[in-house]
Amino acid sequence: MISAIGLPHRRRALLLLDLNQQQATIEQPYDAAAIALLLTAFLVGIFYCLDALHGERRDRSILFWKSLPVSDLTTVLSKLLLPLAILPLIAFAAIEMTQLVILLISTVVLLPSGLAATTFARLPFFQMSVIQLYGIITSVLWSIPIYGWLLLVSSWARRATFLWAVLPWLAICIVEKLAFNTAHFAQLLGSRLFGSEEVAFDIVPQPKGALIPMFDSHRSPCSDEVPKQPRIMAGTYCCRRVPRCDGAVAPIPRPAMSHRLHSRS
Repeated sequence: MISAIGLPHRRRALLLLDLNQQQATIEQPYDAAAIALLLTAFLVGIFYCLDALHGERRDRSILFWKSLPVSDLTTVLSKLLLPLAILPLIAFAAIEMTQLVILLISTVVLLPSGLAATTFARLPFFQMSVIQLYGIITSVLWSIPIYGWLLLVSSWARRATFLWAVLPWLAICIVEKLAFNTAHFAQLLGSRLFGSEEVAFDIVPQPKGALIPMFDSHRSPCSDEVPKQPRIMAGTYCCRRVPRCDGAVAPIPRPAMSHRLHSRS
């Protein structure tokens, strides 16, 4: 709403630029809303995975799951369903609704000045939605090893799951920097966390004045290559090996309760 103030004046100035700069500038609020919602969904998925198995072991509800005729693999896959399927769908729906609201507000503001048609002429809304859905699917595949590692930590750490999930990788980065004065492992982690768009899209040079990198939606994205990427295939396989043993999902022992049971016997 605040950014809509002075929008007609900015749109008239924008029309003096070339078409690429016009499209990049008009798409900025839509891209910013999508990035904010995707980042929120990613953070929710991270903290959910860290507490998924740890919380059940803490309150001993894992005993209920172990009493059912389901394997540990089925239990883990059910936990992965939220970050890999439910959260991305919710995020995509929220992105579409938010962008529709932005489009409606900008149209209403620009309508009196006769500039509302410039938004529809330079904003490929349907094409942008398809590309966003494709990007969400790719980012989900790219994030499978991350969620698998978080579930692994959640399955055996007794406390401070976030520290157990982060500190080993941070220690490796520090040791590499001190020993070899390089940052290859840190770059690898950064690519795994935020590098899905480099695999999914061809990124064109960023137009002058644009704050967000622009994906080349007119060239075909690497859709045939994404599932065949070695890093995605290896990450998916590693996630399939996440906690299978019974001890990985054992309840957290409670010394006080064990002491009382021992006293009664």
